Amino acid sequence: MSHHTAPSAWDVARDLLRINLRYFLYVWALLYLITAGILTVVSVLGTPDVSVLDFASYAPRYWLLTTGIILTAACLRPYVAHGVTRRSFTWGGTWAALAVCGVILPAASAAAYLVEYLVFQANGWHYQIEGPHLFDHGGRWGLVFVEFAVVFTVHFFAGWVIASLFTRLSPFKALPSALPAFLPVVVAETAMGVSWGGRIWRVDLDLPLPETRVGVAVGVVMIGVLVVANRLLLKDAPIGCRTH
Repeated sequence: MSHHTAPSAWDVARDLLRINLRYFLYVWALLYLITAGILTVVSVLGTPDVSVLDFASYAPRYWLLTTGIILTAACLRPYVAHGVTRRSFTWGGTWAALAVCGVILPAASAAAYLVEYLVFQANGWHYQIEGPHLFDHGGRWGLVFVEFAVVFTVHFFAGWVIASLFTRLSPFKALPSALPAFLPVVVAETAMGVSWGGRIWRVDLDLPLPETRVGVAVGVVMIGVLVVANRLLLKDAPIGCRTH
């Protein structure tokens, strides 16, 4: 009798990356091409004085939130049907998400901000960042990377937890739980002073280094909370039916 070894979490992570990474990179490339096109048009008609990319940086986080919602609905049942345990699926998805949302996409975003900054500098244009960030210009690529690593990752896992709530609970119970599931996003962005939370509660673009570190640490903790919550929700989640 032959023995079949169930796919591990790393197998799931590699599979998810192989299937989806190219799609993610296409979306980011399209975003940057559109941004470059807008910047070109603005430079022809006048003199740019504000980061065009900064206006486009809000949409990707909500796209990742939606992607997280889709993951459980689209992938949990097929993977379990092919012998993948819920534990392996959860951790495999977690490793893949951390690689994409915590490393690859933030690196692409930091590179894009740096290129835009250098273009402004080369043309002698005034460069201004409109939104609240950890950074005050695109040349501070390290802070750009750190900010988006936290922001992208916390949005993705919030979406994944929301989807897992609907997998584990009835719609009537899951729907009111969706808002608390999004709360770690609000806490993370407010602590770092970025996005809408930063715009409401904080207005300074260049936070002191100790305060920046505390804000980032809070964001990382919020990601950890979501990872643990998602693991608990999917630990013995029903496939094909919901509990009531």
